[in-house]
Amino acid sequence: MRHVLLIFFVIVANVLINADSVSQGQMRFRYRPQPQYQQPQYQRYYRPSTPPMNTRYRSGYRPTVVGVAPTPGTTQPVRATPTPAAGSPAKKGGYAYIKEELPPIKEFPRIAADYEPQRAILISVCELLPTHEKVFLQILEACEGHIEVGVLVNDKKQLIDTVRLLMKQNREFPHVKFYHLDLDTIWLRDFGPRIAQLASGSVSFDFLYEGTRPRDEKMPKAWSDLTGERYHAVPWTMQGGNLLFNGKGLALTTERIFDDNHIRFKKLLPGTDPEVERREMVIREFRKECNLSQIVVLEPLRNEATRHVDMFAAFVADDHVLVSQLARGGDPVNAALLDRNAEKLKRVELGDGRKLKVTRVPTPPREGKFWSTFTNVIFANDLILLPALSSDQNAYVERAVSIYKSLLPKHEVVVIDTSSLKKLEGSVHCMSINVPKFASLPSRYLSLKKAIAFVKQADAAGAKQVAIPTIK
Repeated sequence: MRHVLLIFFVIVANVLINADSVSQGQMRFRYRPQPQYQQPQYQRYYRPSTPPMNTRYRSGYRPTVVGVAPTPGTTQPVRATPTPAAGSPAKKGGYAYIKEELPPIKEFPRIAADYEPQRAILISVCELLPTHEKVFLQILEACEGHIEVGVLVNDKKQLIDTVRLLMKQNREFPHVKFYHLDLDTIWLRDFGPRIAQLASGSVSFDFLYEGTRPRDEKMPKAWSDLTGERYHAVPWTMQGGNLLFNGKGLALTTERIFDDNHIRFKKLLPGTDPEVERREMVIREFRKECNLSQIVVLEPLRNEATRHVDMFAAFVADDHVLVSQLARGGDPVNAALLDRNAEKLKRVELGDGRKLKVTRVPTPPREGKFWSTFTNVIFANDLILLPALSSDQNAYVERAVSIYKSLLPKHEVVVIDTSSLKKLEGSVHCMSINVPKFASLPSRYLSLKKAIAFVKQADAAGAKQVAIPTIK
């Protein structure tokens, strides 16, 4: 009995020790069926309408998945010719419904790519300090002279703690501005807005998040209210790290998109494959909502918690994507998976007849469930922030730097030590949001100079008696 109690106390002690660096507020949302979809009012129904004559085929056939590659010179996806299902001879007069293709995409709204010119990047200090202050400082220091950094704070305490940390660095940080937004976690990429360009102005796209972090869920609408941008709520679930845009109508995602968006069919016509129908419906709806000509669905990494596409891919141009490469000897399953993804991307044809170019980035083998990723980068105008772990071999890091410099010779590449984020299973792209050049920033903010004056005033008068100026 004593041995059992001793083992129990050791386990509890280990959990408490690790809780400081991996708090509940910092943990990434794990892959699991979302609880809100278990409630009938949130379940999606597919109600087939009366099919037009030109979209019918006989019930002995099965529908095929909409292809992701458009035909040369068009923006329409390819649909393979239906073939008779095995053991199901075609019956005269019986028809199943094929949904019409989407029309060619419009010029606007256009969701910007990360590599485009930026007005600012946003970072939240929520649950970031003091455990990960080194990552925070590296980003701020590297961005000076390249891009403005908007630091999001929940309250007075976070502002004071952040300002005191910056005061110790003996730097002015003229590019730093503080904004007040209440958040639950630091993972801005996943729940924050994706900003799209309009013919005049911009619009914040807000996807459904995961339902258990109300402040994170409200952030896109709050940001839209602060900036005066238009706001568009997308009634489908997506975490931002799992949807990469090239800025020209192409997006990349992983098969997680089908797991996150649950569909219950109220009624299916005979001969219809529900799995094919639901996948086609999800892709079709995302294409329509995001004004995309095509979405390429890739395999997510195995034994990687987020299953996000930004863990192994990054656009560097509208026709060029980086894909991680693993040595087959160290991780044969994921090495083969990434090779398949790369080959699939090489076959993607863009709307103007070009094919997507793919460059492989050699990546260190994983440490258990912890991953190094050289695609989870921050693009900050002519600066690239490349994450690396202290355990990564120098040869891998230097190779990744050289690849970015060869493809983007006018950019500076700065390596960010993200070792403290390893157990959180995220990196710098995950914790940031890009604000494109065409978008707006809030008019209400606090510069570091004013923030320092505020902290000194708070110290003199007592923090509880001093309200945050300007931003709240």
